[in-house]
Amino acid sequence: MSDVLTDSPEHLRLGIDMDGVIADFNGGWMRRYNRDFGTSLHPEQVTGWDRMHELTDFRDMAAFWAWARDGDRGLFRDLDPVPGAIETLRDLAREHRIAIITAR
Repeated sequence: MSDVLTDSPEHLRLGIDMDGVIADFNGGWMRRYNRDFGTSLHPEQVTGWDRMHELTDFRDMAAFWAWARDGDRGLFRDLDPVPGAIETLRDLAREHRIAIITAR
């Protein structure tokens, strides 16, 4: 028997977002920003997507993303998983196809 799932009503294709679902994006970028700039930002301070620059010294979101990419080691490599996310993805993957949805 093959380990490959077939497309059927029992096997769904699930699209899962990364930010805030699998990975703690706000906690991760703020931890790095606090380390790099000696600040003490907290995730509760974020009021909307694409507004992170308002909490920082970056002039706009383009400057924020340039810092977040930081050469070979982009910010996404160091994000902590949301509690329970990895185990849940493993459980879902036993019966369904998982697709990670991201714009980055």
